[in-house]
Amino acid sequence: MFTLDPKLEADSILAGISGEVEIRLMRDGRYFWLLLIPQRPDLVEWHEIDDDMAIHLTRLSQFLGQAIKTATSCAKINTAAIGNMVPMFHLHIVARSPGDPAWPRPIWGEGQPSALPKAIEEWRLAVVRDALLRFQKSHMQG
Repeated sequence: MFTLDPKLEADSILAGISGEVEIRLMRDGRYFWLLLIPQRPDLVEWHEIDDDMAIHLTRLSQFLGQAIKTATSCAKINTAAIGNMVPMFHLHIVARSPGDPAWPRPIWGEGQPSALPKAIEEWRLAVVRDALLRFQKSHMQG
């Protein structure tokens, strides 16, 4: 049975579900930052993911990355599966631009999260939920 890691749950907001993947928005006002978390117990490493899930995660991360880039006009989308602090497999998708608090370095270990204002949270969630609807429609047709 799948149980979300308590740190991931505390640090993020459920934005939606696609197949067996939770899409969560990080509670950090500095970055438009998503986590994609397969609902598979004991999954730690990318190479442990079965082919069907790997294909779904790849397509979903590409689609959401493009949606975030379009919505934010960011310079770069960082996609990574690090998992050093929380071993449960999770894929990060982060919008980055020159001038953000960690640019050009990775965001991990840089500064402290800032509060996520409610209006920005709602806008980010709307962007993700709209993208998820478009993703589901496009994959039902194809």
